[in-house]
Amino acid sequence: MRSIPVLLATIKEATQELEAALQSKGSHSISQKAHQKIETDYSGPSGGIKMLVNSGFFKKPRSLGEVIQELKKETYNYRKEVISNALIRLARQRVLVRVSSEKDSREKWNYAERK
Repeated sequence: MRSIPVLLATIKEATQELEAALQSKGSHSISQKAHQKIETDYSGPSGGIKMLVNSGFFKKPRSLGEVIQELKKETYNYRKEVISNALIRLARQRVLVRVSSEKDSREKWNYAERK
C-alpha cells in the first residue's frame, strides 16, 4: 500500500490537471458560442442593422433615412425612433462609427462601418 503523502500528492496533481483542462476548455467554448450568436442573430432592429453591416452596406457613411429604406427592402419595418436608437446603441458598442453629416441637411448624423 502507498503512503498517505504519496496518495495526497497524486490526488493533488490530478485535481490541478483537471482544473486546468476545465478552465481552458470551458471559457473557450463559451466565448465561441457567444460570438457565433452575435454574428448570426438578425432578429429585431439591431439584428437588421448587423445584417446590413455584414452585407457591406455601411462601407460608406449612411444617413438614418438610407438605413430605414434599406431595412424596409429587407422587410424590417420599424419606426424611425427605434432604428435611430439601435444605430446609437451599435455605435456605443463600436460596431458602427457615428459621424457628423458633411452638408447642411435635415439628417445630422451618418453611420459607417468601423475600420
